[in-house]
Amino acid sequence: MGHGLPLLTCLVLAFASAWTIGAAAQTAVLLEAGDAELRSDLRWLADRGVIDVSASAWPLPLQAIREALASRKTQALSSADEDALASVERFVRRQSGLAYGVRADANTGAFPQMDFQRQARAEGMLGIYAQHATGALAGRLQANALSEPPTESQDEANLESSYLAANIGGQILYAGQLAHFWGPGNNGSLIWGNAATAIPGLGLKRATERPFETKWLSWIGPWSYELFVGEMLNYTAVPHTKIAAVRFSARPFEGFEIAGSLLEQWGGDGFDNSLDGLFTRPHSKDPNQPTNVLVSWELRYTSRYFANPITAYIQNAKEDSAGSQPSKSIVLLGAEFKHALQRARLQWYAEAADTMSQRAFGIQEHLPDHSYTHHVYTGGLYHDGLPIGHPIGGDGEIYSAGVHVVPTYSKYSVRYGARGFSAEVNPSNQPINQAFPRYAKLLGGELSGSVSLKWLYLRAALAWLHDRNSGEDDFSALLTLELPLERLAGPH
Repeated sequence: MGHGLPLLTCLVLAFASAWTIGAAAQTAVLLEAGDAELRSDLRWLADRGVIDVSASAWPLPLQAIREALASRKTQALSSADEDALASVERFVRRQSGLAYGVRADANTGAFPQMDFQRQARAEGMLGIYAQHATGALAGRLQANALSEPPTESQDEANLESSYLAANIGGQILYAGQLAHFWGPGNNGSLIWGNAATAIPGLGLKRATERPFETKWLSWIGPWSYELFVGEMLNYTAVPHTKIAAVRFSARPFEGFEIAGSLLEQWGGDGFDNSLDGLFTRPHSKDPNQPTNVLVSWELRYTSRYFANPITAYIQNAKEDSAGSQPSKSIVLLGAEFKHALQRARLQWYAEAADTMSQRAFGIQEHLPDHSYTHHVYTGGLYHDGLPIGHPIGGDGEIYSAGVHVVPTYSKYSVRYGARGFSAEVNPSNQPINQAFPRYAKLLGGELSGSVSLKWLYLRAALAWLHDRNSGEDDFSALLTLELPLERLAGPH
């Protein structure tokens, strides 16, 4: 497991401390990327003007959701709005106190993760977890075992989803291995998504999104930030390579969100690993001071002019050019539509991403073998061989569409989903992209459904992947089973 043992020791000691320290005013609970149902509920409520919260940057502080619920709209709510509110409120209540249980995931065909929804990055995964939140401290310890992971560099055991956090003056300081997702996309993020193994490290994040109180800065509106420093596991190109990331987002007027992010590889064996070196050295071609920088900006706008919200979003990321300032861009575009139909709420989306530098869906001349690569960090922006950025990796193109259907007032919180996509991946057969190790033109899709009971959560999906080059078809059964064992003892 590489660095798993020291991380495990720190988490066990810190978790034991969190268990015994008393309550404070705010919570430090962090919600990692991967719960597409929670994100769907939050976006329904936010885009319809019921609550004011962003669901574009994960891990998401629970405190931000609590404050959004406390100031929610109370008049003229539809039955779909009330159902979504009830779902989020139930989720929030379950995050306090002690919880423990078992989670099992299956992915029979090792179907690559192609959207925000967390799934097994192996044919089978088994996790045992315990979490506790009390006042300004929160923690979760989860031990996972993997069977037949699709890449050789993946460990057969890890501590993904484990963390310890403290809310200090409205800022959450945390350590752990949590999945990130920075961006407005439904399927992927150009700069940091959750298709790869989570990177362990330290982070600092604003607990709420309150606007500045001073009139000089209040125009920025609700805002947030995150700083992160971590170390890549099993990165053989330059062992012990570090990751630094920063993000800032704001909503200066209703329905509009703007954000900027930076993610950088630096340090590693044989190079300067100090924070002073990270912040002071130039982004030059000096092989003794290498950096691999990816920066992005994004816009998301929702209009409620036609009663039902219509959302458009864009994300643009730029790579550095063999060590110079970031300049070569890749792009993601998308749109969403939300409405109620009889006794259900429906959330539709369409999305396109082009990760070939300078191509922009054929508008410009393309620059192959550039995105997510580097001349020193030759393993590229891949963690355990899986893309840190968009799930298709570099030099690809994907068009996708889907729908999320939630029957209102369902006794068992039943949900349904469907999505399809057409993609071209890895045209240069780059070996660093182990999610798609060879060039392929793909058609794919997924049908899913889930139920949530007091003592059981079950999600099942059937995924299909067709390679138009070879004519091969792959089918995968995707299963998630979670048993929150503390709920068997009584009401929660």
